Amino acid sequence: VIVATPTGSTAYSLAASGPIVYPTLSVILLAPICPHTLAQRPVLLDVDAEVTLEAVPQSAREQVVCSVDGQMNIPLRAGDHVVVRRAEERLRLLVNPRRSFFELLRTKLRWGGR
Repeated sequence: VIVATPTGSTAYSLAASGPIVYPTLSVILLAPICPHTLAQRPVLLDVDAEVTLEAVPQSAREQVVCSVDGQMNIPLRAGDHVVVRRAEERLRLLVNPRRSFFELLRTKLRWGGR
């Protein structure tokens, strides 16, 4: 499962068929990775929600890994929990005031291109 902020919604989540979330929305996105059923769909939660994920390997040989932004991989054992919640401090991002969010999407995703 992918747990993402609106900023992260256009990276890994989009590749897993998750939605693009407008950057000023205060939400947490949960998106299943390669679900085996159409009943498993992305979900948006309130930013103050706390998400707890439990490692449940299907066999003794299966390894469960928590990947943080694709930079850090943490092996988990059966029964380990990962808790995701809003940080106490806000992250400030710099944005180009001359380019809108939708203009960036059009450029990066080649919307309207041939």
